[in-house]
Amino acid sequence: NALVLKTLREVAEVVNAEVVKMNENPPFASLKNKPGATLCFALRIGSRLFVVNVGDSRAYKWNEKSGLTRLSKDHSY
Repeated sequence: NALVLKTLREVAEVVNAEVVKMNENPPFASLKNKPGATLCFALRIGSRLFVVNVGDSRAYKWNEKSGLTRLSKDHSY
C-alpha cells in the first residue's frame, strides 16, 4: 500500500509541476488569468480502490441501489 500511495502522489505532483511550468512560459506567462488543471482518477488493485483528486474535481462512486456517492471533496475556494 505504501508504494501505491507514493506512486499516486508522484503522479499528482508531476501533473501539477507540468501545469506550473506551462504557466511560466509563453504564451501563458503573460496572461492575467492563467490556465489550471484538475485531476481525478482511481486505481483498483484487487478489492482495494485508491482515489486521487486535485483541484476542482470530485470522485464519485456509482451504485445501482444507492446512486452516486461522493468520495472526495474538491479543492475550490
